[in-house]
Amino acid sequence: MPKKKRREVLETLTLDQLIFLKKHWGFWARPDQLPPEGDWLIWLLLGGRGAGKTRAGAEWVRSKVEGPTPLQKGKYRHIALVGETILSVREVMIEGPSGLRAIAPEETRPTYIASRQLLVWPNGAQAKIFSAEKPDGLRGPQFDLAWCDELAKWRYDKQCWDMLQFALRLGRKPQQVVTTTPRPTALLKTIMNNPRCHMTRSSTHANKAHLAPGFVEELMRAYEGSRLGRQEIDAEIVEEVVGALWTPEMIGANRLNSHPPLKRLVVAVDPPASTGPLADACGICVAGKDDDGHAYILEDGTVKGLSPAGWGRRVWINSEATLYVMHTNGWQSITNSGGATGQGDLIGSNGLDLHVEEIDHIVTTGMYNDTALIIPSKSTVLAITGRVLTPLGGSRTWKLGVVGGEDRYGNQIGYQKDSTVVGVSSSPVTYYADTPIRLTAVSGQFSDGKIRLKLYVMKFALPEKDLG
Repeated sequence: MPKKKRREVLETLTLDQLIFLKKHWGFWARPDQLPPEGDWLIWLLLGGRGAGKTRAGAEWVRSKVEGPTPLQKGKYRHIALVGETILSVREVMIEGPSGLRAIAPEETRPTYIASRQLLVWPNGAQAKIFSAEKPDGLRGPQFDLAWCDELAKWRYDKQCWDMLQFALRLGRKPQQVVTTTPRPTALLKTIMNNPRCHMTRSSTHANKAHLAPGFVEELMRAYEGSRLGRQEIDAEIVEEVVGALWTPEMIGANRLNSHPPLKRLVVAVDPPASTGPLADACGICVAGKDDDGHAYILEDGTVKGLSPAGWGRRVWINSEATLYVMHTNGWQSITNSGGATGQGDLIGSNGLDLHVEEIDHIVTTGMYNDTALIIPSKSTVLAITGRVLTPLGGSRTWKLGVVGGEDRYGNQIGYQKDSTVVGVSSSPVTYYADTPIRLTAVSGQFSDGKIRLKLYVMKFALPEKDLG
């Protein structure tokens, strides 16, 4: 409507009508800011920065509490307001320029009781506030309505979301609105795929008239077309990472339903440096290679929030697989089926170091061979295993052990190729000096051959000087 015509229409209205019109959200809202029609339980409103998503969420809650029109009473009385932190709930969802108190007429404006973290409307409806930092706070209370703000920023997003779903158990049709600038999180994708979820999208451009002059133009100058701009301005879920070697498009184009026989399997593990809810995820990936040299990614088993024992149980390695573990100096092979030597450490946050080292030993002439595989001082051996790679000459059988305990880890071991030994003592043995692994001929002397040995040993760290 032209500005002149709009003024003429407004001049025909009474003061009461003008006051009503000012507070009537349905008159001012854009279509993407109004709740969708249909039978939905979740309204997911993805919005760019300054797109008006907070106002839309607050107005939706207000309409449910007060009623959509003056002639219709609100039916919802028990509301959950969930944000990134308690402070953000209060300063954005309640007290902010587009918050629940700011948008309400004076006669229906809710009162915030800080000591109880409670918002109370004159008609008796109440909204309890919650932080996504403490999901267990949602245990116990029950609601018929919920507003979740900036869900893509929540620290414990899935835990908090799950607890909220259990709490939405009052009334005939509990509903919830999620207002957030998108990020490609697993939870957000799960919600989008929910058949009872209706999604709308609002860009920063759509709300330009209500933003500071030049704000949108400056954003476009700096970020138009970039990954950050697409996410923060256009409210797109951007999967690819700048500089990524593999993009979702590349992965999708090469996805297969099956793979040919594989001659080698690899399980790669990138363990986190710490444990607990704030620790990084433990990356676990299974890959294989066929006879033509083509690689296949078989599974992504990445997990988060588990202890070393927890994510360790997720790693399954069969007899043909190679396990690689990420260290500060790069990937190290623990089950090194191809190289001459390999080693690795699985280090827990409690200072326990499970060290695995592997060598290929060339057998030399003599009644015994002391190998280059050394048991470190002040460590405990769990097991020593071996495999004959090249048949041994000179002795039909041999022992595996150390000086003074030549058969501690095996006796009467075969000399033929692929003869194996799994040397586990009746109880773990601790060594107090660097001790080489010894191979001893049972009859006669060794002349030649090649044996692969693997040592499994525990080492222990000293307490930290400063626990702070």
